[in-house]
Amino acid sequence: MIIGVDLGGTFMRMGRFDGGIVHDLKVVPASVFNTAGGAELLIEAIGEYCDASERRPEAIGIGVPGTVNLRGEIVRLPNMSFLNGARLASMIEQRCRASCFVENDVTMLLTGDSERMNLKKGVVFGMYIGSGLGGAIFSDGRLLRGRNGLCEPGHITIYGRTEPCACGKTGCAEAIVSGRALEALQAAKHPETHISELFTVMTDEEMDDYTGVLANTLAGVIQLLDPDDIVIGGGVPKMKGFPRADIETRVHGMLLSPIPASTLKIHYSADIEDNASAGSPGVYGAAVFAWRKFGII
Repeated sequence: MIIGVDLGGTFMRMGRFDGGIVHDLKVVPASVFNTAGGAELLIEAIGEYCDASERRPEAIGIGVPGTVNLRGEIVRLPNMSFLNGARLASMIEQRCRASCFVENDVTMLLTGDSERMNLKKGVVFGMYIGSGLGGAIFSDGRLLRGRNGLCEPGHITIYGRTEPCACGKTGCAEAIVSGRALEALQAAKHPETHISELFTVMTDEEMDDYTGVLANTLAGVIQLLDPDDIVIGGGVPKMKGFPRADIETRVHGMLLSPIPASTLKIHYSADIEDNASAGSPGVYGAAVFAWRKFGII
């Protein structure tokens, strides 16, 4: 039995993964940890969940919305800065007496999606558009990591753009196409429209700008990696009117032809229909990641 944890900025979700399915999903408001001793409270919450299990977990996977280095240290976690610099995996292992693996939440999401889509061969690139814009790369089922363990397509700079980004730079793709950027656009230009409907009321100029920046970012990664498969996920692509066709047309137009343009395979995590994740793909992905790392599969 594996325990998967999705440590989000709003909620922490935990579930028991057994038989390929997430059971006993528990949701805890992240606000309960934003106080003195937040790290200890977080570790104890996970520990109590482990203690309540019928049997001791063999491994624990934790996805975090921030940067994790090759030593397993959390470098930057904007929504829970009290964990910056923490060796969270070691702390959890001491409390729960089980192997623990901590990774960026986008890596966990792509792990789960690649499992459910059976994308285990070749190079798979995942781009997830939520509050931010994150990415992950797998090669024959293994996480591809560079010197510092980073994969940050959202912080590719778009020449000539000056929008401020949460990272401290300006002109990042994330600052233009992420959920936070869409919320800013909605508040400034379409306050009468619910955020979930924003794509349906965008002007032609706004839509052209959005699809152009997102397609340019994605095409640049494709030209560099020549991936076998691309997975697009996150909350934004689930929004009504998300311009799939326009983005794909633009990406094709930016790629070399006949290859890789003619071999492009794009999948959407929103199209997966199953009950294995219990409604929390982050928990599912974190559990599968730990499952693989622990050597069970």
